[in-house]
Amino acid sequence: MKKLLPLLAFFAIIIIVYFLFLSKKEQAGMHSAPPDLTISAPELYAAFRQDESAANEMFINKTVIVQGEIMEMNKGTGGMPRLKLYSKGTSFGVQCTLDAQSKHPRLEFHPGEVVSLKCICMDYYNDVELTNCVEE
Repeated sequence: MKKLLPLLAFFAIIIIVYFLFLSKKEQAGMHSAPPDLTISAPELYAAFRQDESAANEMFINKTVIVQGEIMEMNKGTGGMPRLKLYSKGTSFGVQCTLDAQSKHPRLEFHPGEVVSLKCICMDYYNDVELTNCVEE
């Protein structure tokens, strides 16, 4: 029994370290995802307006850092902030829904504020839809 106790303690430590590592990795979420490209909200919106199929190839399912001015803010599903970024000369823009799985330094945003968000580009239908966003 005395020989077995150190072995059990060793495995218990390995299991604890492993789960701590996994929980850190899960908390990082989008924060640790490397971006595929960086673009301004007006440029992203214009790319879809000019040539949707080319923009789909370039942006859909990619991790992008989008920078822009908040046009409006509301709550999306699950109560997470949903920001619409201004896209110059139109009432449409870039819709950004914050990631419910990530930790955010803040959840309050205001129209006119300039933000930089890392998101996954999902869709385009009048607005460019970005999900899983975290502030950069």
